Amino acid sequence: MVWVSLFLVLIGVALFLAVAAAALLAWGLTHPPRMGDGKALAVLGRLSPADLGMEFLDVTFDVIDESRPQGKLKIAGWWIPAKQPSDRCVILLHGYADAKIGAVGWAPVFHALGWNILAIDHRGHGESGGDFITAGHFERHDLSQVIDLLRLQHPEATKSLVLFGVSMGSAIATHVAAMRDDLAGVILESFVGDFLYASHTQTHLVGLPGGAIAKLSARFAEWMTGADFLNDTALRALANIHCPVLLILGTADPFVDQTEVQRIARESPNIQLWQPHGVDHVLAMEAAYEEYLNRIGRFLISVL
Repeated sequence: MVWVSLFLVLIGVALFLAVAAAALLAWGLTHPPRMGDGKALAVLGRLSPADLGMEFLDVTFDVIDESRPQGKLKIAGWWIPAKQPSDRCVILLHGYADAKIGAVGWAPVFHALGWNILAIDHRGHGESGGDFITAGHFERHDLSQVIDLLRLQHPEATKSLVLFGVSMGSAIATHVAAMRDDLAGVILESFVGDFLYASHTQTHLVGLPGGAIAKLSARFAEWMTGADFLNDTALRALANIHCPVLLILGTADPFVDQTEVQRIARESPNIQLWQPHGVDHVLAMEAAYEEYLNRIGRFLISVL
């Protein structure tokens, strides 16, 4: 009888630890550390677009927070005007646990081509409001409102508007492009088509628990945020984009189902898929700089 009681106690402790681990994974997944100035300086070696030789203005957008009834959310950004007056604008969308300071690493590419640039911090990142992230579920509404406000503030500078999303930012760009018909084009760098797929890949790479615990953590993450991570994926939204898309995905990028992305690209005449061989996540520009610039340049010309 004692052994039975001990066995039940051990089972109970194991279940408790599994649930606790899943809850902690879910919390970490939806509450990434913010990129502050100290981290940006240490990791990226810069604090603002000025460190890359570009003039800029601090801007903020007050948007309705779709995750909270009657809530408001501040979205922080940098407006980087083109050197000469231009009616073209690109919005830079950073990745998970990053911020606009990371996204402006791509800004010189567009600045050199004569485009105005807006870089923003997503909710729960950088200087923007929000306590959690949803990888596009609520961010699409934030960004869509930012686009409307930006066009009101800069009507002549945003006649042609392109989204450039990197990693998680590519998922947000995909969701927004699928719900709007006024974008000239979308560039998806290191496409993340399924947030849970990407997060499970990351937990595997760093040696954290997977399997049933990972699946349970997904349920916890949905409960914590109100997002539908299982069904509301960028991979599903990708096929619903009607404007031109340049999708950049290295063949060694583990954070997306490559076979499914290739299938969607084959079936969608508006999607150009470029897969630099042997390139991992977010390393395409570094691996093939000249070709990277040429492909983006040709794509931007084509959408105009």
